[in-house]
Amino acid sequence: MGNKKTTSYLSNSPLERPGKTPIPYNYDRVYEDIDNLKRELDMFQEAVKAAKLGAKVNKKNKDFYNSYILLPVTLYSDLITFERTLHQIALLKKEFEETCKKESIVKALLLLDKAETQLELVYKNSLEGDKNEKWANWYNPEIRRPNNGFPKMEDISKIRKVLKEIE
Repeated sequence: MGNKKTTSYLSNSPLERPGKTPIPYNYDRVYEDIDNLKRELDMFQEAVKAAKLGAKVNKKNKDFYNSYILLPVTLYSDLITFERTLHQIALLKKEFEETCKKESIVKALLLLDKAETQLELVYKNSLEGDKNEKWANWYNPEIRRPNNGFPKMEDISKIRKVLKEIE
């Protein structure tokens, strides 16, 4: 997922990579991901529908089904949905950069509120989604491996600050 590329562009900050040289923010890196992510989102929305249908049918191993099928596909779909909204914001920011139309930034800020709600859902589902006690904390965003790829609420704050400055 390219959410860090998008966050980098939207927050006017270099793309930080652990142990590597930072890369300057760049709209082209975002643009490269837009079509591919749209296709992924469509596929994962279908996968979530299928997984929910399977959960209704599965009576015997509900916790196993949730842990190994429904929850992972839901979490990934939530992340892609969030990233897709960031892409829409990036398109509006780029439009502003090319046209200086303030309405693009106003729309971007409204979408950022939506992205924040979507990220809250990612965290909520990550924290309460697994029904098996053995894996109860497995998806906790606070203890994820620091791969520089999982979105944080502070990313939203950085983006909001930049958009407000150019509003």
